[in-house]
Amino acid sequence: MLRFYQPGLAATQWPGFTRPSEYLRGQIAPKVTPEAIDSPLWLLSRRWQAPEIPGLTATTQRTLFDCAGKPLTESAEPPCRKPLHVWHLYRYSPGATGHQPGL
Repeated sequence: MLRFYQPGLAATQWPGFTRPSEYLRGQIAPKVTPEAIDSPLWLLSRRWQAPEIPGLTATTQRTLFDCAGKPLTESAEPPCRKPLHVWHLYRYSPGATGHQPGL
């Protein structure tokens, strides 16, 4: 949705994590390889654990909750009983592969 509503942002889908998006406005998402990454990046996912990406290390996790009638909230616990959506935002840095303990 970021690419659809904000096509000027440097946002893309990571190959192999999901199917190509229908929100690409007729464009194929550029292919990204871990070897080409030379600065930190953020990955938005529904997965509760940071996906393993060879050559990158997950260093930060944030959880975002979408509750009916409330603004999008970043929190460790849901701010409502039944969130409409839950997303996890992971920050990766180039370098050693793996996850930081306690992430």
